Amino acid sequence: MGAPLDCVFGETCFVQQYADRDPGPGATDHRCTAHSYDGHKSVDFGLPSLAALEAGVAVLALAPGVVRARRDGVSDGALPREGR
Repeated sequence: MGAPLDCVFGETCFVQQYADRDPGPGATDHRCTAHSYDGHKSVDFGLPSLAALEAGVAVLALAPGVVRARRDGVSDGALPREGR
């Protein structure tokens, strides 16, 4: 199974937050570190800059199926543009 983005992990994209695996009030990711937050149910991917975001990155389907929901309209963060 590959990655859900057309990018090079660690170079042109990265995992920003993993899903929370701790059933209690704390947060622990699948590696037993705190690269998550309490109750987070998905994996969030990030790009290194707003310029990279504006250039775009293809989202890939990893398996057959139907997209049941999407979330948009949320601020993409305040990363500086490259070269500034």
